[in-house]
Amino acid sequence: MRTVRLTLVCLLCCAMLLTGCGTASAPAETPRPTTEQQADLPAVESGSEMRAEVTVPDHGMLIHMERMSKEAFDPETGTNRILTFAWDNVRVDSELAPEAAQRMTEEMAALQDLWYTGSGAGEGNIYGYDAMLAAAEDNYAISREYDGIPSELTSTRYVTVLRADDEICVFLVSTYDYLGGAHGGYAEEAVCFDAGTGERLHLENLSADPEAFRERLVSEMLRLVQEDRDGYYAGQLSLTAPEDYETAFRALLRDGAWYPGEDAFHLTSGLYELGDYASGLTDFSIPYERLEGLLDARWFPLAVSGTADVAMIEMPEIREGSLNIVDQVVIGDGGETGLIVFSGDARDVSIWTAYPGADSHFYADRELFFCGRFCDCALQMALLFPGDLPDTMLRYRDLRGEHEYMIGLSGEDGRIILTENPPASQG
Repeated sequence: MRTVRLTLVCLLCCAMLLTGCGTASAPAETPRPTTEQQADLPAVESGSEMRAEVTVPDHGMLIHMERMSKEAFDPETGTNRILTFAWDNVRVDSELAPEAAQRMTEEMAALQDLWYTGSGAGEGNIYGYDAMLAAAEDNYAISREYDGIPSELTSTRYVTVLRADDEICVFLVSTYDYLGGAHGGYAEEAVCFDAGTGERLHLENLSADPEAFRERLVSEMLRLVQEDRDGYYAGQLSLTAPEDYETAFRALLRDGAWYPGEDAFHLTSGLYELGDYASGLTDFSIPYERLEGLLDARWFPLAVSGTADVAMIEMPEIREGSLNIVDQVVIGDGGETGLIVFSGDARDVSIWTAYPGADSHFYADRELFFCGRFCDCALQMALLFPGDLPDTMLRYRDLRGEHEYMIGLSGEDGRIILTENPPASQG
């Protein structure tokens, strides 16, 4: 399964909203749990006020993404926005491995600082807030001189969690820049950490025989292209001659271009590296069984072993200690508060902002929270509801597959509810 590129999803989202195609009806409400189903949920006892503290589970990092932005306006009137600069701050928490969590938080902050200041850019490139601001002001002045409409320059950076378990944390950093012209440019960088130590992982850390592992990865990429079972690679390598494939694929063994995912081991090219702009980023998904004996066993994903049911409960007065509230997610200024209660073993639990498609399906947009595993516990939510349609999504997986629920308000009594996301159109 190839990874859906977040940057492209965000661009499609904007296009749909601008063309008026982003209309959808609210998803059908999931029936409230029956008496029998409620009996299977962790008990919630009324009594004293809810405890303020939260408890970190012993089976996963708690990862929050906080959206930040900075805008600049024209120097003449101060009314026309000429630059938007936005990014995600990442915070990793862990009760069992606090030093590792702090180290990951600091490392992600350092990478963010390189991007914000432009310190990591090559000479002559326009990156970083100050350089982008200078370009935006020049662009505005030139447009005004020729009575044109100045374009708004943009640099946005999103962070999503691809995997976070006892062994590894994998972040995908997606960047989109628009400097004028027909289209912008985008890039992705995978950042992998040892979950036990918080140290940044390099390819040589994944195998007892790094050189043989590298050779296997290259041979597997060549095999995928040769087989090309679904015709994917036929249109992806337009800028690369067949005799240059091996050299080009070896270049993808650099940090940032690979990561061990939940479904496969991935290697991804940069924009224009293998194909034209329309081809985008080329993804090589290598099944884990093809890497057995070379990829150390600890980096293989754990099999999902159980099932989980979920229910939304309005914030009651609960007796201290009666319910394990793992963490809390506050969106914006907060607002309505409820508990998402998990009964059973839920993996890869995440909260996203979402937008409606023309097919009544809601599409994930920006990740706000991730935890690798929730087991018989609850997540507290505090959020505002902007209108009739929900804009916050819960995702998790278990033995039954992937699950998506929208968090919204009941039209009958105004309580917070979970509704299943309608399936996407196959057309």
